[in-house]
Amino acid sequence: MVNVAVIGGTGLCGSAFVKLLSSAPSVEKITTFTRSPLPESLQSPKIENIVKDSKEWTSSIESLENTDIFVSGFGTTRHVDPTYEIDTGVNIESAKAARKAGVNTFVLVSSFGASAGSRFPYMKMKGQIEDEIIGLKFPRTVILRPGLLLGDREKPKSGKFLLTLGKSLRGTFLDRFVRGTYGDEVAKAGLYEAFKPLTPGAEPEVIIVETPVATAQKYE
Repeated sequence: MVNVAVIGGTGLCGSAFVKLLSSAPSVEKITTFTRSPLPESLQSPKIENIVKDSKEWTSSIESLENTDIFVSGFGTTRHVDPTYEIDTGVNIESAKAARKAGVNTFVLVSSFGASAGSRFPYMKMKGQIEDEIIGLKFPRTVILRPGLLLGDREKPKSGKFLLTLGKSLRGTFLDRFVRGTYGDEVAKAGLYEAFKPLTPGAEPEVIIVETPVATAQKYE
């Protein structure tokens, strides 16, 4: 049986992870860290929901026991100065705390085009987060790089036009430019890689999933 912790569990991708984990027979316990209580639609007997300001998550994460997988669906979709502090600070400090807690697998929802050397601020920020987390040398690090995120949100972060465009381009040759990806596809791809057995004593493994849509089809 597997124990999993999740931050960003109320967002599009994070909530998809929580739903899949709740229904997965191999998962015994899910610990979610949120700034407000999980909605009733995400509640499950498997879940312990720790509600705190994100600045206070670190100490609780360090105290996790017997947690195998840590998932970060925490992030923003627009780059402004405060966004940098939120995305990098919460993700990196949570990853450091998870490493101290002995977590074996860290799953990060990043972004298509993420690179510390990118000229685009948002892609650069995401790439820097990836590099910092890879540098912690978890036994396994899974990085998911979806394109335009599709799905229902209470407060859409992308314009309605972009979401409509992304949905309409699915399955066409133009989809390669936006890589529209539903939240549950991101979650399925992440769990497909995270649930694979680890090889004892192996070198740290980094799995970068450039096409979550394709990988999601392998999840059962």
